[in-house]
Amino acid sequence: MSKLFPLYEESQRRFSAQTEYLGSDKPVNRIQPLVSVCVATYQHGGFIAQCLDGALMQKTSFPYEIIVGEDESTDETRAICIDYADRYPDKIRLFLRSRTLSTWNDNGKTRPFNGIWCRRSARGKYVAICEGDDYWTDPEKLQKQVDYLEAHPECGLCFHNVGIEDSTGHYTGKPTYAHNCRRLPLERDATFTIADTFPGGLIPTCSVVLRNEQDIRNPPDFFYRTLTGDWLLWLLTCKDRTMFYFHRPMAVYRPTTTGMAHALRQNWNAVYRDRVRMLLALDRYWGYRLHATIAPSLRNYIELLPPGRTSVEAYARYVLAQPLEGTKFAVNHASQKARERLRLVKSRLYRRPATAAHPGPPSRGPQTPP
Repeated sequence: MSKLFPLYEESQRRFSAQTEYLGSDKPVNRIQPLVSVCVATYQHGGFIAQCLDGALMQKTSFPYEIIVGEDESTDETRAICIDYADRYPDKIRLFLRSRTLSTWNDNGKTRPFNGIWCRRSARGKYVAICEGDDYWTDPEKLQKQVDYLEAHPECGLCFHNVGIEDSTGHYTGKPTYAHNCRRLPLERDATFTIADTFPGGLIPTCSVVLRNEQDIRNPPDFFYRTLTGDWLLWLLTCKDRTMFYFHRPMAVYRPTTTGMAHALRQNWNAVYRDRVRMLLALDRYWGYRLHATIAPSLRNYIELLPPGRTSVEAYARYVLAQPLEGTKFAVNHASQKARERLRLVKSRLYRRPATAAHPGPPSRGPQTPP
């Protein structure tokens, strides 16, 4: 078992080669936006225009920018994005990606950088997310969410109810997105903490506005390998903060049959195993300060896996069995072989790039963004 390739450094290196369509002296580049709307799109030819229209119709008292990462689609998505960028140089910053650079083959698994790069390009105090196959329906959505975040510094992100539209364009009603949250039913505006989202409360990505902080612009290395990066984003944002839910539906989510979410629904064991790895890495990244919150969810995912243990699952069971001493686990292995095996597994899970620009664990304090 060899160490994994450091995707953080590779993503940073490739990001430096990205350029904006029409250059960096457009009217939108001359404003200081309060909000950056991030739109990652690929093969969304039938949807992307409606997505961009929803972002452009926003009525706000503040300036905002729309960052579009077009990931070299083979349908009409790229042509539509270029048309919108030509017509709205005061709002849209378009990045025309090459998939040779924006994806990485990680031992047979494709790791996309497009969404991460969109957020890394964001200049706003807040980041709003809407992927290219979803769309916003309320022109006051951004204003309402930003007003709340400005008035509540203790809140890390806010989200709202959405509708569902199937692949035929039929509106099927409101989804039960918070079905995994503990405080149900969601029938009114409400405040949450990350503990309420375990074991993986589903927040609709197209509804989120969050604070643009270091872990959002430059997430830790283990972020690049998780299959459910959205949930990890919410956790990284709200470790010490609350979340706020607006019951009013202000967007529409399309559960397509070509996206990552659909692929994951076909292999739940892969999802469970990925979340075991992610929670282990997150627990360590936070210095085990929220171990009591993470442990029940970690234990739940282990129990959902089929019989037979991998080294990562064995390590997870080991972690759950150890008493905490401060922010470290008490380790007492009788076997040198066992110690070496655990050390190797941890090196795969928690490998951090050796660069001063990368944010360290919370105990090290803030570092300068790259």
